[in-house]
Amino acid sequence: MNKNLNNAFPIVAAALGDKLGVKVRVGGQEARTDGDIIQIPSYDGDDPDYRDVAWGYLAHEAAHV
Repeated sequence: MNKNLNNAFPIVAAALGDKLGVKVRVGGQEARTDGDIIQIPSYDGDDPDYRDVAWGYLAHEAAHV
């Protein structure tokens, strides 16, 4: 499932970004936004709970926009 999350998350995040009128980048170590770009940390571990964390990051940063 983790590999599927890694593969699907950038696609779904980009679709949400299109809806909000911002770009979404997956990478780095922190979640942040400047109002034009949402950056969400990439997932490279084996934490099964990261799916919830990733969606939380995305929802939180999208709320700032």
